[in-house]
Amino acid sequence: MARDTVDHEVIGEYPESGFSVDRSRWPLVVTRTGRTFTADQFELLYRRAIEECEARGESPYLSLVDARALPLQAFAGVLRATVIGLLNRYQARAQGRLLVEAIVHDAFLARGTFAVLQRAYKPAWPLRMFTTFEDAERFCWRVWRDGERSGQIDVASLADRAK
Repeated sequence: MARDTVDHEVIGEYPESGFSVDRSRWPLVVTRTGRTFTADQFELLYRRAIEECEARGESPYLSLVDARALPLQAFAGVLRATVIGLLNRYQARAQGRLLVEAIVHDAFLARGTFAVLQRAYKPAWPLRMFTTFEDAERFCWRVWRDGERSGQIDVASLADRAK
């Protein structure tokens, strides 16, 4: 059932909690995290991503997540387990719709935490971590242009940045 697409959406009480989603540059979808988020907000974020693809005729999209506002302690054990479960469910539905994911965070330990989370759900699309928004965006558009589909997390790059 198709519905009107939404270019800008807030889930929760962003920027304190939840997400801001900008789809105005489709197929690039830019999500900004608040300082915290709940499992319900996270689930709604991914449910809306699927709905948006369906509304746009299932065209593939690029996901750029700016998580710089999210402190490392936001990933407490219970939330971490919940997130991994939701990502595993989401992956099956996103297959063929999500072309690439790029996550931005300027703290090394936070990027490592994201890498662990993402490795737990082993995405079928390329996923990379970046320290700058600009680098992440360039990567997304390169994947769009070149059709790269490695599905690997760039953990070696994370280790290089720690040196």
